[in-house]
Amino acid sequence: MRLRHVGLPADQLAPHTDGWKHYLARLVVAGAGGDPGPDPHAGSDEEMR
Repeated sequence: MRLRHVGLPADQLAPHTDGWKHYLARLVVAGAGGDPGPDPHAGSDEEMR
């Protein structure tokens, strides 16, 4: 599967890249039946900017 997130303003590229890496790694763990544990980014206003 290929997922592309396009059309972001230049100043949002780095935060979105970091976010995708973080959440895709958690998805791999959950998809394999594991528990990725608490999300340190959950509820973070900064993460949503």
